[in-house]
Amino acid sequence: MIGLANGFDVDDDIGPGTFMEWAVGKEGEIFPENAGKLMLPGAEINWDVHYHAVGEEVADDVVELGVYFYDTGYVPKYRTILHSMRGHQGGIDIPPGEIGMSQGFTRLKGPARLENFQPHMHMRGKAMSMEAILPTGRRQLLSHVGDFNFNWHNSYVYTDEAAPLLPKGTLIKVTAWYDNTAANRSNPDPN
Repeated sequence: MIGLANGFDVDDDIGPGTFMEWAVGKEGEIFPENAGKLMLPGAEINWDVHYHAVGEEVADDVVELGVYFYDTGYVPKYRTILHSMRGHQGGIDIPPGEIGMSQGFTRLKGPARLENFQPHMHMRGKAMSMEAILPTGRRQLLSHVGDFNFNWHNSYVYTDEAAPLLPKGTLIKVTAWYDNTAANRSNPDPN
């Protein structure tokens, strides 16, 4: 997942209504100055909470969301959009006992500034990278997480100086590596 200001057609992938994504171990999202998400009047927030067995009964859980609004009438300069750039095109099939790799591509429909990179995989995730292929053909590695840990879906936030500014037509290539072997300590069943 990445956060960005401008540049994506919000109807292209996950739709204009996705407010945020949360995953195991992820910290909250903080946006740059003069940026925000658009929440239209009458909008509703729906939860899709996933649970994972921990080997004991848990009676209580607490899910909280904090939203901070700009003053009435203020319109931020940049609209931040959550856009899922998958590391695959279609389904993923990793045979038992093997290591696999998949790739996904997203073309920018306008100029964009990428704000962060969050690898999002499940138990068999091993590594993920994001690369920009510029309209000139030049390639630029934007992020690489080589030791993915399912328990920590970190968002790697770029500093202002490092945030990639990409032109319209840039192709974003996401590569994901998977480990479906017994060597992967997070793998529930390599068979």
